[in-house]
Amino acid sequence: MSAKLRLATPDDAMRLDRLVSACHEELSVPMSEEDRLAALSPLLSGEVPGAAYLIGPPSSPVGYILLRFGYALRAGGLVARIDELYIRPPVRGRGMASEAIHAVAKQLRTHGLRAVEAVLPEDVPEKLFRRLLFREDGGTALRLDL
Repeated sequence: MSAKLRLATPDDAMRLDRLVSACHEELSVPMSEEDRLAALSPLLSGEVPGAAYLIGPPSSPVGYILLRFGYALRAGGLVARIDELYIRPPVRGRGMASEAIHAVAKQLRTHGLRAVEAVLPEDVPEKLFRRLLFREDGGTALRLDL
């Protein structure tokens, strides 16, 4: 299975919400569907500095990456921070997360971003990011310079 990426739009709200719901259920994050959709809406419409990418086939994505954008002097400019990364359990271990992170980094580089950062939640193995050449940034995150 390929880790095709597609930037999520407002039309993807329900599709993305199902994935976020599955992720949050797995991590025991209490959030109602109404609250999730309210939080996703400004992200999907471009009202806030961030992006959501769906991973997998367009008609039936198997995961997502949520990014927020900011500025980090330490990185030399604009950065993206991975806030959430999720792949459905039945398709984990096939390299899709690695492919997706690599593809996102490549796209972000073309838009002038300087780095991708990841603060590792308990559910994401550090080795995934180390394999992709993320390194300590001197703070609390791992960083991949673009």
